[in-house]
Amino acid sequence: MQKKNKISLLWVVPKWTFPLHDGARVATDALVKHLSGLGAQVDILVLAPACEKECRQTMLESWGIRSVTFLNRDAPKSKMMKFLKMAMRGILYPLIPLTISSFYHFSLRRRTQQFMRDKEWDVLVLDGLHNAGAFFRKGKLMKPPMIKQICYRAHNCEPILWQMAARREKRFFLSKIYSFQGLLMAKFEREVVQKSDVIIPISREDAEDIKKLRPEANIQVCFIGTQFDQSYPFIERDEIKLLFLGKMSWAPNREGMQWFLRDIWPTVVAYRDDISLIIAGSGEHAWMNEFLPLKNIQFRGFVDCLDELYTECDGSIIPLLTGSGTRIKVIESLRYQRPCLSTELGMQGSTLSAEHYLKANTTQEWIDLLLQVTRKDLMNLALSGHRLLKNEFDDKHIAEKFLKSLVHL
Repeated sequence: MQKKNKISLLWVVPKWTFPLHDGARVATDALVKHLSGLGAQVDILVLAPACEKECRQTMLESWGIRSVTFLNRDAPKSKMMKFLKMAMRGILYPLIPLTISSFYHFSLRRRTQQFMRDKEWDVLVLDGLHNAGAFFRKGKLMKPPMIKQICYRAHNCEPILWQMAARREKRFFLSKIYSFQGLLMAKFEREVVQKSDVIIPISREDAEDIKKLRPEANIQVCFIGTQFDQSYPFIERDEIKLLFLGKMSWAPNREGMQWFLRDIWPTVVAYRDDISLIIAGSGEHAWMNEFLPLKNIQFRGFVDCLDELYTECDGSIIPLLTGSGTRIKVIESLRYQRPCLSTELGMQGSTLSAEHYLKANTTQEWIDLLLQVTRKDLMNLALSGHRLLKNEFDDKHIAEKFLKSLVHL
């Protein structure tokens, strides 16, 4: 019988986690659910945009947690209002990164303090970097008196994303803004790393980057877990059907797919009729409109049932050029026993070596790969990758390791 542990956790998330339609939400769902099952007493604090819909009962029933509290932050949905609000906060808080500013806003920080008054927890879990803004005072992360320890669960090395955006941006003024934001984000991240009692990144690569900021830090890598206990056989057919699944508004996804659809796919389908691509995912996708007329392309947008989607396909493409963290889409694809065709960067954090996926980094490598790949190649890769990830990314094992990292603080 699994030993129960009554450690109390205040778990802070930056958005409402249901439905589970992006990587961060999936990453949190299985982990919190299993931690509750292991006996941890979990209270969830949601610092979500006011425009998001909530259903506390759904979270309570799904995760088995003790309580959930929802504190709105000022994050408008429309692009124009979002720009205006960010500009105002940039004036109010010039040394706080723009993407942190809605968490750092004095109203949210005050309400967070009021919520925590007269309560106690063993560990404050900051699920992602941005949440820490609600606990900053005068540029410093302050440990609330009712908290014994702080755990920072690192999803990405955020400054790297700003630096990459600056390098890609051709307009001088915007490039300088992105560079400055990258410096602010690096300073913010350094402060969180310095003040955290344990840092739990989701990939070994991110752990190495964090170690450079604080060599003596208590860093415990815990991968993103999922279930690997079901079988998803391939459909018998002659043609190959590939899938891209990801948040369409996330800059690395948009950049990678624009490159793929502009420079790679037209050449492939000009020589090969038996290959098609389904593109699915939530988020703003107006940039996709120019590619919809391409041959053998289907755009599905948000999809409710991933079981049916993956069963329909033979493999996943991950043409990422930028980003950090672990690609949820890698783990998810192999959970469904569908192999990955990917850049090396796209496989970051997965622990898979080159023999477990089909690698292509350049335009020509992608074209050559897609012109030569067969369904037999994909089916053979699927089982080996599935077996390997099952040993390291099983959600119950990950939860046990995570809890152990907290109990030993």
